[in-house]
Amino acid sequence: MPLMGAASHARGCTTVAVADAPRQPKVPPASARRTHFQLSLPHKYCPAVSARIAVRNRLRCQDGQPPTADAWLSCLTSAKTARPARTRQAATRERTSAVPAPPHQPRYPPFGHKTAPRPTAIRHGRRPVGARIVSLTSLTAPQLPLPPAADAETVPTDSDMPARRTASPDRPASRAWPPPGRRSPAGLARVGAVALAMAGFTMPAFTGPSTSQDGATVTREALELRLSPLTHDQALARIAAATEATGGALRLGFGREIPADQLPAPDALPWRRTDDGRHALTLILRAPDARGLRVALRPQHLPDTAELRFSGPGSAARHTLDGALVNASLAADAAAGPDAPLFWSPLIAGDALLLEITLPAGADPHPARLGLPAVSHLARLPGEPPADAAATAEATDPACHPDWDRQSRAATLLLYTHPHGATGACTGTLVADDDSATDIPYVLTAQHCFPDQGRASSIEGFWFLRAETCGGPVGAGDSVPGGADVLYLAQSTDTALLRLRQPPPADAAFVHAQPILPAIGLKTSTLHHPFAGPQELGRATVSEYKTCIEVDWCGEDADPAAIGYVRVERRSGATEPGSSGAGLFNAERRLLGTNLGGSAAGEFEYYGRFDAPYRDGVRRWLGDGVEGSGRVER
Repeated sequence: MPLMGAASHARGCTTVAVADAPRQPKVPPASARRTHFQLSLPHKYCPAVSARIAVRNRLRCQDGQPPTADAWLSCLTSAKTARPARTRQAATRERTSAVPAPPHQPRYPPFGHKTAPRPTAIRHGRRPVGARIVSLTSLTAPQLPLPPAADAETVPTDSDMPARRTASPDRPASRAWPPPGRRSPAGLARVGAVALAMAGFTMPAFTGPSTSQDGATVTREALELRLSPLTHDQALARIAAATEATGGALRLGFGREIPADQLPAPDALPWRRTDDGRHALTLILRAPDARGLRVALRPQHLPDTAELRFSGPGSAARHTLDGALVNASLAADAAAGPDAPLFWSPLIAGDALLLEITLPAGADPHPARLGLPAVSHLARLPGEPPADAAATAEATDPACHPDWDRQSRAATLLLYTHPHGATGACTGTLVADDDSATDIPYVLTAQHCFPDQGRASSIEGFWFLRAETCGGPVGAGDSVPGGADVLYLAQSTDTALLRLRQPPPADAAFVHAQPILPAIGLKTSTLHHPFAGPQELGRATVSEYKTCIEVDWCGEDADPAAIGYVRVERRSGATEPGSSGAGLFNAERRLLGTNLGGSAAGEFEYYGRFDAPYRDGVRRWLGDGVEGSGRVER
């Protein structure tokens, strides 16, 4: 009677050789290796396997001839056949073995079928003896009956099994088993290693399930998008072109589109279940050589209690926003104009942005949609001076003038982004109302910087972008994303009153505005961010009054004869693009107006007067007591 299987034992593993010939030596001869299949089983199957399997199979398949592949498979999947008298030891083994399946169906389901877990190992005492798996070189993977792991949750469908091997005359193409991520490590080792190896090919190195979609990578853990690389010089050239096209408006970044075909279908976002039972989605956006990134979001059906966390991969610093803030911003934009609303993410320094969206417990992720229409690629970060900028002099360094510290902590750099992705910046100032019990973050800035609600919704405010000590290095500063709501706009005086949607940093200060027309010859000061770089302190003297026609910035209903601006002659610290919206202060540190612009040579500047818009409507928010002593620093 030919022996159907033989085993050779090595340290830490068992090698099983299956053949249609009589008992083979422990290592098959070279001439027979083509017809033998060798399998290195996991360590838990190192106990002797083949001898018991061979004896059992010999007892079941006594036909006197070496069985063919089909006969072998049919024999092993059929009901128990008559066998000779058994010894007590053999009977004990059979009582602890898996019960064979009925004759009318295979013992284990084919690929793509779901089933409840079944025993996969024949146990003798406490040691697993082995699985009832047999493979001949004539069998292909789809024909191979595979035992599901005891701890498997489900058997995947065909769509879950990406191709892992290439076709050849000897090895037809088949699908991988099991799909990554669907079994525990023990189940993967037992079923994946055994089944793949016995099907005739090796398991590839596992790096996580992924699918390439025209430049995007979709995994069960994250959706990763990669934009084409741009060198720093190429990015600067695009910014220079955009600046020239807008007549000299400051630009720190430019827009880039994410092609729609790089994103998965809206109903195929890679949501995953967290340990606390919630659903989460992770998105990674990469733009090689970028100094910073902002991404435009257009979510739908986002719960108000959802959490959106923005960070750089590997960085502990992050911004966390809730769904209510995002939805309110989108609703405000939709009510203000016909353009499709967008929500711009916080600025993330570096060439990669990580977004994690977590839904509340019990929320169904399938209705949620996430549009990503644009990306802003920044070539310079807020607070970084241009490459050709001179060092800040002591006369213009706020750290060298501690008597201006409160006003310095009230000044903020307002980063904004256009719908197409171009990013610019202006300066604003936190102003106090007449109620000392409130800390409402009102910001006074220029109307030409924020002419509509859409641009105000993209605001991210930066504070303390200044030297920590006189002549020292510039600090990292603090930022507050989330945008702002427009309360008042007046083009004839270039005035905008905004209310931030999130509170400013704890160390920020509020200053008082004084609604009076500055007198000719008044010594004034301003705190601003030229070129969106470090904060500077400027000095000037009021020289004359101007109408909106004279400065060429009038509104539709402006009075052409009314004084809307004051001209100041610069003494130190000339304003530049990025200084727009900066406050004009008198010697008592009271705010009198906002910066419109100045001459190219920095000789003079124009400031919109604050008293006219205050009487026109700003007093509705700041109160009637602004003209008095008001509240003190908070």
